[in-house]
Amino acid sequence: MRPILNQILLQNFPHQTHTALQLLENPLQTRSHYNTPDFDKHFAFLSNFGIATIIKVPTSRGLLDVYYLSQAELLALISRSMAAPFLPEIFLQLSAKGSGIPSEFLNNSRSGTQQAINNDFAILSQLQILQQNKLFILQKQGITSFIEANSISYDPRTDSFLKHQSNKKSVLCAASTAAKFFKNEEFLTESYFVNYQNVQKFAQLKLAIQQLSVNFDEQFARILQFGAETTQAHLNLGKKFAIKDIIDMCQYQQQTISGILQTAFQQNLVVLSGESYEINVEEMIQQLQFASCAKMLSNRNGSAGGRIFRLLLNRGCLDENQIAQEAMISTKTASQTVQELFKQGFLSCSNLQRGELNENSIVLYSVESQQMRKNCLGAFSSVLARIMVNMREERDSSKLQKLQYAFMRVLQGYVVFL
Repeated sequence: MRPILNQILLQNFPHQTHTALQLLENPLQTRSHYNTPDFDKHFAFLSNFGIATIIKVPTSRGLLDVYYLSQAELLALISRSMAAPFLPEIFLQLSAKGSGIPSEFLNNSRSGTQQAINNDFAILSQLQILQQNKLFILQKQGITSFIEANSISYDPRTDSFLKHQSNKKSVLCAASTAAKFFKNEEFLTESYFVNYQNVQKFAQLKLAIQQLSVNFDEQFARILQFGAETTQAHLNLGKKFAIKDIIDMCQYQQQTISGILQTAFQQNLVVLSGESYEINVEEMIQQLQFASCAKMLSNRNGSAGGRIFRLLLNRGCLDENQIAQEAMISTKTASQTVQELFKQGFLSCSNLQRGELNENSIVLYSVESQQMRKNCLGAFSSVLARIMVNMREERDSSKLQKLQYAFMRVLQGYVVFL
């Protein structure tokens, strides 16, 4: 997880990365512990995104301010907006609760009837988006006596504890360790957490299946969606499904399902094993990346950029004249756009004639798929950087809200390539 977090920080919060990494490596320390330049300025910026916060910890001397950057919130910044449209409403409430979600929360939620809440809980648990902590958390009524008896500070944000050692460093004391001080189990309760890595995988696969409805049709996407749901494909468990499993979930005829799965097999979207199928998640994500890249190039290089990119994806190697003819654009536009895409690293070229390039050379262009991910990450990062500069300078609240919305939309495109 840490390499992903570091990459997100470096790409999207370049000026605040040092401060953020220090908070990740040394969480829950007082202000004097952090000595990075412009710490307060960078911390305030991260706080605007809900990533960093100050926690007031009760001690024998009163409340103590400690600084904290939440890994869960960092991933949630991306995952919430991506996954929320595909998940029950209670997901947003749970994701806002942090890492220690008491079981009582499910009984007190206002998302609907208790039966509906239980159903939503079951869905999130089955997807392994909501998972049970291996540790117990301490209920509030036990906190006071625990602190008084053991000189340990309580962190209300994470339902964990700070044990002050002789070297004056504070370390997290797991609630299971705290539990041994209590013989009465009424002080303990189960807790849950949102697994944001699974949220991200789930959202990516959902977005990929949505793209299939564009590339093929709604019926095609729905059949593969049923297959993905049946096998929990986002978890890469290697589960397989049969045609009869799809028939049990929908009203489609067996012949229709068989035809769609045959097309999906030809497109490498499913893997055939005997009479069973397995969703090819990697291929689906790659097709989503191709579509996102084409859309980004259309916005950045004009409609010709996206059209040429999609054409070369489907046809392979073409020269400039062939590109102009098949993309139905002028030779001049084709030549200019191809050269732009080549310089930006989205296309590669090969000379059919040996020797140096000249006016008689026949040059074929193709998509540089191996560099596409890196180039798209760089392109989205530059857009994010510009938006962030505007956000720092913007004082109008309505314009700032629009910039924040744009930031999240671009961030979704960026995450597709992680």
